[in-house]
Amino acid sequence: MARMAAKPVVRDLSESLADARPAGMPVAQSAFAGLPALVLSHDGTLKFSTPQSAALLDGTMPKAIILEHAAAAVAEGRAQLARIVLAEDGGNRRFDLTLMPSVDGDVVILANETSFEANLITALTNSRELFRDLAACNVDFAFETDDSGAFSWVSPQGALGYGANELHGVKPEVLFGDVAGVESFTAAHRVEDLEIWLHAKDGKTHSLVVNAVAVPGTQGARRATRGVARDVTALRTHERQAWRIKRRDDLAATIIEAMRAEVDPRRMLGVTATALKSATKADAVSITSQSGKLSAAAGVLGDHMTLKLQANAIYHGGYNGTITLLRAEGRDAFGDDERQLLAAVMPQLGVAIALGEILVERAVHNSTEVASC
Repeated sequence: MARMAAKPVVRDLSESLADARPAGMPVAQSAFAGLPALVLSHDGTLKFSTPQSAALLDGTMPKAIILEHAAAAVAEGRAQLARIVLAEDGGNRRFDLTLMPSVDGDVVILANETSFEANLITALTNSRELFRDLAACNVDFAFETDDSGAFSWVSPQGALGYGANELHGVKPEVLFGDVAGVESFTAAHRVEDLEIWLHAKDGKTHSLVVNAVAVPGTQGARRATRGVARDVTALRTHERQAWRIKRRDDLAATIIEAMRAEVDPRRMLGVTATALKSATKADAVSITSQSGKLSAAAGVLGDHMTLKLQANAIYHGGYNGTITLLRAEGRDAFGDDERQLLAAVMPQLGVAIALGEILVERAVHNSTEVASC
């Protein structure tokens, strides 16, 4: 007799699900365990909530903003996505909601808290704004150039008369010319305190101090260069002015000291003329007293000396002599530096001429007395 096949044992699936969920929890609800989730009836009554959804409730009722989104989902009859921000004492919490209406009017709401992502984005945004504010306050020009060497980002104020929109996408050498130092904007190495001279949009020359770093790509090659530049033109101008003033004062002091070191009036004027010729890079210098009793010259005077600068020596409110600086035709004309140097020397020269004339008159008087004897 053939043996009867064993009857397969079929286990009720509901029993398996019942074993897998907490006692008393429906199958659909057990799928939400561990998640912030709500089930609302068509009138907004809370039918189910997980412990993780406490932030979405006011006591035993969903928060008003939850009810608004649930009503909208029921009205449209389709699933919806919504983002809400809930204010709490410790700060705001953000949730992304998925609302799914059912045919019987219930609404299943799944929530995903994205507070960390929101705070991170806010922190990054604030950090970027901080960087831009600091860049705008502390430097004249912040920039980035891409791998092609063109400006890919510039600070809003632009640079050297060019607006940010004029600089974006343009290579530095196209704007500023192929001049020394312009390659620092696209350097593949670190650049520290490099001073370069560039022409601005109006054609004037400006001095910039550039600091930059290269940004490497995946293969180690330069992907970008980022840096800042500070316009130090005004500072350099002041430094040059201070240097010229010091140089002028030093020259004047040297000339005056040379004048005082000589006792003989004629040699005194000769020393002055020689010192001024050297200090002003003149081709010749001529000094004559108003009375014509004293004169001195340095260099060779001639008709080819067409560039002249004259100043009058003053003594007791009146002119008592003239000094003339001369340069040959074709050279640069005399400028403010030479005028200021003469202005510093002329009072002492006036005293020297007056003293020299007194000494000359005394010498003539003495020689006359001796002759008459």
